[in-house]
Amino acid sequence: MVASSPTDDVARVALEDASGGFAPATKRRLEAIDLVRGVVMVVMVLDHMRAFVDNGFGNDPTNLETTTPALFMTRWVTHFCAPVFVFLAGTAAYLQLARKSRRELSRFLVTRGLWLILLEITLVRLGAFWSFDPALFAVLQVIWALGVSMIVLAALIHLPLVAVGALGIAMIALHNLLDPIQVRPGPDLSYDGELWLILHQRGPIWLFGPEGPMTFVLYPLIPWIGVMAAGFAFGRIYAPGVDPVARRRLLVRLGLGALLAFVVLRVSNLYGDPSPWTEVRVPVRVVVQRVIGVRAVAAGAGVLEDHPALGGEHPIDGARVDRRLQRAHEGVHVEEEAVDTARLFEVVDADGGGERHRPAVLAA
Repeated sequence: MVASSPTDDVARVALEDASGGFAPATKRRLEAIDLVRGVVMVVMVLDHMRAFVDNGFGNDPTNLETTTPALFMTRWVTHFCAPVFVFLAGTAAYLQLARKSRRELSRFLVTRGLWLILLEITLVRLGAFWSFDPALFAVLQVIWALGVSMIVLAALIHLPLVAVGALGIAMIALHNLLDPIQVRPGPDLSYDGELWLILHQRGPIWLFGPEGPMTFVLYPLIPWIGVMAAGFAFGRIYAPGVDPVARRRLLVRLGLGALLAFVVLRVSNLYGDPSPWTEVRVPVRVVVQRVIGVRAVAAGAGVLEDHPALGGEHPIDGARVDRRLQRAHEGVHVEEEAVDTARLFEVVDADGGGERHRPAVLAA
């Protein structure tokens, strides 16, 4: 007889009653889930503050020509926010079964979903734009996606748990196969085209024709419904009887596996990214400027220039350094500026007399 591992026990418990029943969930709050939500809220605040403080929404922090590593990371890391919120909303819905019947839970999800949609087009819209301009009806973001996903989940919870989880994973993993299907947004777009924007493609929708107000769909629904469905099925591992040690081990494996899959997908650049990455040739001094700053480059150059072996004390022209690096940043004489690291502080005879020396890339 072969003994089962703790992880196997978690999988066994998670699949019990998969034909339609649900194991009773715990009635106490789960600190791990609350902690993850709290961390994600902090990261979300970081993203929103960056958007408002750093030249508003017009400055793209992922534009490698203008961003810095720190600014880029403040945007990149926030890609965890919406998926975690929606996923854990599904998990929380499953945990509600500890004190609600499935019919009661369905009613709760529909009511909560409708309220979230109402908040999206009223308070959230006002907080984002501080305007009641009737030309813009709403920008449908993550709150809208949460609300509609809850309404759909209200129906899905009456299916077997395995079916809910399989549907969710399939929607997450396969929805990018639909990316080649694109419609051209516009005031005269057909109803089926508008439906496609709501389901899978970002873009504006003009309500009631060209003269009606515009709504911009920022969060299409298909993947987010899948994320919430997967989160609902995930809640099963928090059922009573699941060994906490085995659960933690399983969570670590699932998390590391998901991160590895993400890295493989992004490195391969073959699937899953609506904006595939491309290689960009960036001048070395622009990279240095972005990483350590203009003044640090000037200071480093000054140290080299003032070294006794390089001809004695000759203060660096900071204004000249600023101008040269600014030219590189703005793309002026890019080929001239695109030097390798070895030449960055190459020492040359600047005036032909052998008395003054300065880094070649800083010479006029």
